[in-house]
Amino acid sequence: MVSLVPATLVLGGQGSGHGRYAVSLLAGQDAATVATLGEEEPAPGNDTAAWPDHWSPTPTDDLARTILRARNAVLVPDLTAWVRQLLERADASSDTGRALHTVAGAADELVTLCLGVPFDVVLVSTDAGGAPDAGTDEGRTLHLAVAQANRLIGAALPHVVLVVGGRALDLSDSPRVH
Repeated sequence: MVSLVPATLVLGGQGSGHGRYAVSLLAGQDAATVATLGEEEPAPGNDTAAWPDHWSPTPTDDLARTILRARNAVLVPDLTAWVRQLLERADASSDTGRALHTVAGAADELVTLCLGVPFDVVLVSTDAGGAPDAGTDEGRTLHLAVAQANRLIGAALPHVVLVVGGRALDLSDSPRVH
């Protein structure tokens, strides 16, 4: 497997194995911080919950600060949770325009941070393009915000992988869409 570092976005649908693939990118690390957003670690059935025991799960409500303080490789297993957190803080869960504006600024900051640290950062996100309609206004706003975050982060990071159909497709050399 080719190492896709320093910063990689791994995308995939539910059950695709994208989380396991993301963990495999950091498998050789002696130490890694797993930045879990919110109070709880991912459930055992979660796609990324199978990281090595010597990695440090770190619940956080401040992703940037957690990455800066890590001093070792970082796995962010759920960018959707990060986007949801951004929308809640900005009171933008039902305001699509404000949500997209909020996500654009935060995505730019996250990319700058990921490219500026001297260790590997792997971000895991749901490929919003294949997700079913959310059904509520808040759900649709979250869906659009996650799609925008993926697009902006993916266009800026050096490495992007889409996991689909049992394959990991390296999109790093593909044309970028801004």
